[in-house]
Amino acid sequence: LPTELALLPMVESAYNPEALSVAKASGLWQFIPSTGKLYGLEQNAQRDDRRDIVASTAAALEYLQRIYEMHGDWHLALASYNWGEGAVGRAVMRNQAAGLPTDYASLNMPNETRHYVPKLQALKNIIAQPELFGIELDTVENKPYFTLVAEAPTMDLATAARLADVPVAEIKALNPQHKRPVIRAGEGGAQLVLPSHAVDTFMSNLSNRDADAAPAAGAPWRTYTLGPKETLTTVIRRFGVTEWRLRRFNGLSPTAKIGPGTTLLVPDENSSLSLDGAGNAEEAPRLGVDKPKYKRVKRNGRWVNVPVATPSGNKAVKPAAPKKKAAPVAKKKAVVPVKKTATKKPAAKK
Repeated sequence: LPTELALLPMVESAYNPEALSVAKASGLWQFIPSTGKLYGLEQNAQRDDRRDIVASTAAALEYLQRIYEMHGDWHLALASYNWGEGAVGRAVMRNQAAGLPTDYASLNMPNETRHYVPKLQALKNIIAQPELFGIELDTVENKPYFTLVAEAPTMDLATAARLADVPVAEIKALNPQHKRPVIRAGEGGAQLVLPSHAVDTFMSNLSNRDADAAPAAGAPWRTYTLGPKETLTTVIRRFGVTEWRLRRFNGLSPTAKIGPGTTLLVPDENSSLSLDGAGNAEEAPRLGVDKPKYKRVKRNGRWVNVPVATPSGNKAVKPAAPKKKAAPVAKKKAVVPVKKTATKKPAAKK
């Protein structure tokens, strides 16, 4: 493939693996959900492989090769990558029917696609001869920066960073596909990506680590792998965590069933932290096993949510009784003063 395709993510995402477009395209190569699934990029509650820097690059190169073979022209292939192969194919057929040329410059296309190939060409020119544009580029060593560690067990990102002796931010940057702060083993190629210089340190520390060791000081979670005959209830009883918080931490729906061999992220029982959809820490209410349920009740002409008792026995908080409106006080009628008329005194009797 043309070497300058390595610059295409700069046009697509500015090399940001967590970039997300309004059309829900994600990752370095900006795959939409349907195309990502077509090329084996798994997307679920735990991870989004469109953000995997290794898997998404392999998928993008396979896709680019296919659309090049479809058109036989790299300019048309790149237009298809941006606009869609179907749209480019229809534009080519329209020109053919009108007896017009079918090259990239001759097609009627959106401005974004019209400027797509020139942007890539401009980047190629700048990288090839930066001095012509008054730009000084940093030197990059010609050796791999990261290494895939396929043997790594399931663990949270903080533990991986501690074992590799690198900042957590660097581990997150190299493993952005994980929606939860945990890297799970045995999930169709999900692997831990580490800086090459840290691999030996990581493997050495890993061999001396207890698989279910307590989390590092200050960590709000730990990992736990279900053993034979263990279920979600086992974890709830062992660590004293509520089912609602455990499912929320792991992105599990209320009906999702798990069994032996599943590794869970278990929140610390003394922490009030939960995780949002992006794997970031957030405050969560300390509830019982079930989240309180509510029912709609009409009061004083308005519909309000009133908590009710849950099946697990959580007592709902009794809402304060609405204040009764005071009876309207009858207004006193204004008294109109009556003018006194002067009366003549009766004449005194002689």
